[in-house]
Amino acid sequence: MNRHLLTLAATLLLAGSVQAGLNGSLSLKGNVACMPLSYAAVAAADSTTVSPAVTEFPEQAAQFPGGDQACYAFIASHMRYPTKAIQEGIAGRVVVRFVVEKDGSLTDITVMRSPAPVLSKEAVRIVRSMPRWQPAMQGGVAVRSRYLLTLTFKLN
Repeated sequence: MNRHLLTLAATLLLAGSVQAGLNGSLSLKGNVACMPLSYAAVAAADSTTVSPAVTEFPEQAAQFPGGDQACYAFIASHMRYPTKAIQEGIAGRVVVRFVVEKDGSLTDITVMRSPAPVLSKEAVRIVRSMPRWQPAMQGGVAVRSRYLLTLTFKLN
């Protein structure tokens, strides 16, 4: 294990942050809350959905099992800062968009922005390894919803 002091800050757009060190410590900064993409950005369309298949403004947002703190703890415990990124001094934010399906599975995982492919790959790996979420609800029925997750890779 590399002895570099690494931290991971996981944030959902405008939602706060969490930092995790290699020693397993976890500290929260700001107002930490998992937020769906729809609450972080204003949709250009007047309707409540971008397409009939994905609800952008559900009555009840999808949620990581156990809530926001569990989401950040999961990310912190599953993060493996890429060796290549450490060696090359690569750090920065990776923005990942995904859809929470009606059954809670995560699909359509897409990197929207990243400082390097090696960090993109790690961010996608973490999202793919997440357990099923509690799906968003609209009118008492589970619906597909979109999320935007920002992972900040930082070398100290």
